[in-house]
Amino acid sequence: MTPGTEQEDKQIQNYIGLKLQEKDALTKNIDIEFNRDKQKLDNIVKEKVDAINAHMKDIKKYSNKLNSGPDQIANQENIMLEKNNIITTRLLMLENTRRQNAYKKKLVYITITIIITVLIIMISAYVYSNKKYIVKNFNKNNSGK
Repeated sequence: MTPGTEQEDKQIQNYIGLKLQEKDALTKNIDIEFNRDKQKLDNIVKEKVDAINAHMKDIKKYSNKLNSGPDQIANQENIMLEKNNIITTRLLMLENTRRQNAYKKKLVYITITIIITVLIIMISAYVYSNKKYIVKNFNKNNSGK
């Protein structure tokens, strides 16, 4: 090996190391943001469920105090059931969104991996072809002497 190619190899290795560090930093940032958003959504859903449960208790308490007709109680129970159905639907939508986010996250990782792999292949091919060229020129120069 000539000194120039050793230096180029070191530069290439440093460049590859830099790109791998950048990839790791990006994936850590994506994980942190995803977990933060997930926790926020979980807290919001929990607050809403707690609020609805509190409202349901209030409704039952007031309906018992008023001792109103069975039609009003049935109507309130229907409203509570509808709200429970809405909550379960929203929880299912949240889970679906989480699955989609996980899928998109995997796509990002795969894309980053493919890009880095292509860069490594291109750099390896460049270094390999450059070494052959240097050896050919060296042999041509020495054979004429």
